[in-house]
Amino acid sequence: MRITSVAFAAVCLLPIGSVFGQQPGSGPAGQMKSALLVPNGFNFEGDCVNSMVFGGQMAFTEQGDKLVVKMSSSGGTCDSAVELSGNKIQFTGCTGSFHIVVYNPANKEEPFKGTLGGRCGYTMKPK
Repeated sequence: MRITSVAFAAVCLLPIGSVFGQQPGSGPAGQMKSALLVPNGFNFEGDCVNSMVFGGQMAFTEQGDKLVVKMSSSGGTCDSAVELSGNKIQFTGCTGSFHIVVYNPANKEEPFKGTLGGRCGYTMKPK
């Protein structure tokens, strides 16, 4: 009976030790967050299925425990809360459109590529 208790405790504590052993901001999500928090932000440019071309600037900052993007484009200037999920970020733009941005750490020039409402695509380049 004692062996079973010890084995059960070891199995239960193993995941706790591995979670608490991680450094804050480590792993893929931490790497993506660090890449977003560049001091000068990003220029973005893209196009849509209707041949519309657009562009602007984005800067990501931490506000308390939240990540926020400040966008500036022809659609206006606004701040929006950012949601991190795997290698993607999601937020709502100035015109109410939904942005999904995918992070590719291997691409140093354009590490983030986004879609805007499913109709437009854009790239983000660090300034």
